[in-house]
Amino acid sequence: MSRRRRSKGGARFVALYHWLLNSAAWRDLDAVSRCLYVELASRYMGQNNGRIPYSVREGAAELRVSKATVSRALQCLVDHGFIKPTMKGHFDFKKRHATEWRLTQYDYEGQIATKDFMRWSPPAGSLATAPCGGALASRAVPFGRVPPGRLEASLS
Repeated sequence: MSRRRRSKGGARFVALYHWLLNSAAWRDLDAVSRCLYVELASRYMGQNNGRIPYSVREGAAELRVSKATVSRALQCLVDHGFIKPTMKGHFDFKKRHATEWRLTQYDYEGQIATKDFMRWSPPAGSLATAPCGGALASRAVPFGRVPPGRLEASLS
């Protein structure tokens, strides 16, 4: 009888299912938030959900964006229900502790995956919003058109 053994050198991958990619929450994310989610998901190893360390500094270095941009992207992922912090990080003089995250797509401590992002919907009455809830300019108009009132104001 042969024994089945797991390959120790098997290729790792990040699964992005179609149902996740087609969700309203994913469609509303900006590019940085999507990249950040893939970075976080790449640290998930099957049993460490809820203990995935990731700091704003690491994100800024890996994605080559500012720390403020990574901070906004993390908050966007939390607001949309893709991730939740399980332990807040802090920066001391002697030690640095990154925030530990859990991905809602996967089971956590014996609980079934919550998949909060599947229940996310855009805020009511917000037709003109940028990705991640940022309001677009209220005076934005298509290229080449001048709204009534602006032409008269600019001529006088």
